[in-house]
Amino acid sequence: MNVIKETLIGIVSRVTYHNQSTGWSVLRVQAFNSPNQQETVTVHQIKVFAGATIEFQGLWTIDQKFGRQFKASSAVEKKPATTASIEKYLGSGLIKGVGPKTASKIVRYFKNETLDIFDKNITRLIEVPGIAKKKLIMIEQAWVEHKAIKEVMMFLQGHGISTLFAVKIYKEYGDKAISIVTENPYRLANDFYGIGFFSADKVALSIGLGEDSKQRMIAAIKHVLAASREQGHCYLTEQQIHAGIVELIDIHLGRRLLDFLEIMKQENQLRVRLLMLDDLFDGDMPLERDELIDILKNPESIEKHIKKAHENREEKEKLFGDEQDQPEDRFEENYFHEEYEEHIGKHDTKVLEKLFKGSQLNKMYKRLASKLHPDKENDVDKKERMHALMQQLVSARKNKDVFTMLALYHDNIDDDSFNFDAKKITAIESLLEQKVSELNYELRQLKSDNTLEGMVWNRFKGRSNKITLML
Repeated sequence: MNVIKETLIGIVSRVTYHNQSTGWSVLRVQAFNSPNQQETVTVHQIKVFAGATIEFQGLWTIDQKFGRQFKASSAVEKKPATTASIEKYLGSGLIKGVGPKTASKIVRYFKNETLDIFDKNITRLIEVPGIAKKKLIMIEQAWVEHKAIKEVMMFLQGHGISTLFAVKIYKEYGDKAISIVTENPYRLANDFYGIGFFSADKVALSIGLGEDSKQRMIAAIKHVLAASREQGHCYLTEQQIHAGIVELIDIHLGRRLLDFLEIMKQENQLRVRLLMLDDLFDGDMPLERDELIDILKNPESIEKHIKKAHENREEKEKLFGDEQDQPEDRFEENYFHEEYEEHIGKHDTKVLEKLFKGSQLNKMYKRLASKLHPDKENDVDKKERMHALMQQLVSARKNKDVFTMLALYHDNIDDDSFNFDAKKITAIESLLEQKVSELNYELRQLKSDNTLEGMVWNRFKGRSNKITLML
């Protein structure tokens, strides 16, 4: 649903409330279209004074306690239209060194030209009786500061930033706000909670940044990586990043993506995990150069090449034979498989439900979650480790994995304050025995030649290849 904003133009008659920290203000405004009526306006402003003529953009709302209000999302200061409003504006405390009496003298002397004198030739104020050189310097400095704030607010709002964030941006960047935002508008998404990629992107395009500019592409990559991390992923492949960018901004980068990733790597904005194929194959896997290149470009193709290499090796073994290889005795594996199936069939899953409904494991989970939360860590490497541990913890609770939760607690919590009663200890022992059986079964399956994983294990000693990108 499209929201139609309204415009309210008027003179601020009173500042009812102004928060110095956030800029949130409650104003009484004499609207031009209803001069006999005072309207209440809420808005975020760095500084606001009685007598200012302001054009507000926003919506009318009804507050249960305070009634009808105009909630402004933008506010642009206009020049006061009359000498009376100029006098009230200058004497409101806006400019250090100019009170009501001094303001009255200045306006009587320069009349309607007063504000032009302030903007273009402020040194002429010394012509006004009672304004000495020292006071002129004070007035000039205050006016320069006021103009800077006004220009920053107008710039930010002109590019679609609400007064709420315009105030936050000015308080963070100060007078350099315009240059900082112009140089890299996507910095806003990193520096201010509540401004995401899409808001920063609107500002960037409004300023005139190209749709396929380097800054936009790098910001898009960072957003895709950050979004995947929030979804629980530890890394993305090049192809996944490319697909994410297409979905985000509908731009196909092709080979340019590698260039941007390399730039981000050099600037330490991401990390690349690459296990060299020579190490993976121990120099014993006959892959052609074009196959190696294909694997590097398309990590998913490694399965195809491994199968092909394995088939080639088998063909050679059939031709030349291999006296060292003897048929394996499958009795132990088959016996274990039947034993494992019988074991898990008898296990009562209600034990898990009872354990996780108990207060002790819930307290254990909450304590671990508090200790391992990555937002509490500033160091990048430690934050990455905490993120991985937090994922394990969440997964353990979801899958009712008592084994992992106990291991995490043992490794990361110093005390042993959790004492389980005899029934719970018996249940946990049963679960741990089951976990050992599961791991043994998975290991035997992994070592079996009947599966692709087993082929890789037996050929490459359990190592695998991933080309990964991590934020």
